[in-house]
Amino acid sequence: GPAGKHYNFMDRVIIALRDKNMKIVVPEGYKKNSKIITTRNVIERAKTILPEILYDENPYLVIDSQGDLVWVIDGYTRTDAYPYSQKTTIDIKGYKEELNYIRNSVKVLIDAYDGTTTFYITDKSDPIIMTYRNIYPSLFSEQEIPADIAAHFVYPKFLYNIQSNMIDTYHDI
Repeated sequence: GPAGKHYNFMDRVIIALRDKNMKIVVPEGYKKNSKIITTRNVIERAKTILPEILYDENPYLVIDSQGDLVWVIDGYTRTDAYPYSQKTTIDIKGYKEELNYIRNSVKVLIDAYDGTTTFYITDKSDPIIMTYRNIYPSLFSEQEIPADIAAHFVYPKFLYNIQSNMIDTYHDI
């Protein structure tokens, strides 16, 4: 596939030592046309490309109409400086972050076979993601999310929990 890079022998040795996998150094494990994807974790891959976005820790696989597997990661814009908004604190893997604005404005699709990563804006009324689009104009796809993939989107549990906690603040349930 198109993802990955060709590495010289010394680079492969360093990667092999890091990954504790010497197969990529020996000729039987690494062919002339072989490529290495150094960031295989899909969440880390998205974070490496666009670290300003908060990514859901629960990506899910979708099968498109051609039978290909695609990882879907929800991305959130957030701030603690949005005017006239109630602040709350969220817990992300033991790290507490205070915010008063969060939106699920990004969907990241990663091809499970070749690692091709595509960022889509799902909420064009979000001023934060539109600012990121202006900063990184070539990062976000101008096309609509393929319908066969969009049909499988789920509402993120992470966002649901934040919203239900805010509602519980104002209503006795």
